[in-house]
Amino acid sequence: MKHNKVGVMIGIVLILVSLSCQLTSPQAPSQPTLPPLETPTQVVEAPPTPTEDTSATQAAEQAERATQQAEQAIKEAAAATEAANAAEAAAATQEADAFMKQTAEVEAQATAQAQGMADAVQSLVQQGVLNSSSGTYYWMEDFTQSWAQIGWYQWWSTGLAPTNFVIRAHTEWESGSRTANWYESGCGFVFREEDEDNHYMIFLALDGNVYLKGYVDGKYREFGKGYYGKVDFAKGSADVMLAVEGDNITYFVNGEKVLQRKNNELKSGDLALTLMSGTNKDFGTRCRMSDIEIWDLTSQ
Repeated sequence: MKHNKVGVMIGIVLILVSLSCQLTSPQAPSQPTLPPLETPTQVVEAPPTPTEDTSATQAAEQAERATQQAEQAIKEAAAATEAANAAEAAAATQEADAFMKQTAEVEAQATAQAQGMADAVQSLVQQGVLNSSSGTYYWMEDFTQSWAQIGWYQWWSTGLAPTNFVIRAHTEWESGSRTANWYESGCGFVFREEDEDNHYMIFLALDGNVYLKGYVDGKYREFGKGYYGKVDFAKGSADVMLAVEGDNITYFVNGEKVLQRKNNELKSGDLALTLMSGTNKDFGTRCRMSDIEIWDLTSQ
């Protein structure tokens, strides 16, 4: 067993010495084996192609088109507005010219009518019916009414309440019956009307008489009548005029003085248009008044 250990030890020492010699002995360097030369291949890479954002471009184009369309629409709207304003201005000018022309014609006609009424009033002064011709002129629209209640009358206010005045009109009448009470049928005026119990009423009846009647303190009164002459009772016409100044009451038919009375029981009140019905048949009595003119002497 001991010889074996010694042999082993000697073997190890020899191995170590052999290795040491190999490490310390110089040796020619081994030539490295070079790989075979290869011709390098140049790889040319194409530059990257940019990717376009087409959706953004389309949106921008659409926005630009929309802007252009909006600007065009604004221009067209402005042009249309300008044209409309010009047309409206032209129409307004034409309308104003027409209105001014019509106004001038109406004023000329009213002036002529007022002058005609002024001449009539001046004539009354010359006749001694009035003391003064100074007053204010009024013109009224045509009047048409009917009433079917025998022996009754109605009235419609003129909107004026002159104490002293002249009123005239062209009157036309028609009866719904050929057997009416003619003395109770006709057209005329209510004046100095305070209420139903206090007023004067005057009218040309279809029996040819002018009647002056009314109520004072609720009591029916007849103040007088004057005969004009025969009239067409079923359907006819006449020009009538009433002049009131102080206690003087004067009525004219077709330029003829038919009734003149004095009465001062009622001092003031409204002026109205009236009709009296002499029949209950059909429409009763119908009155039409045109060319209604009033000369107010009260404030003078």
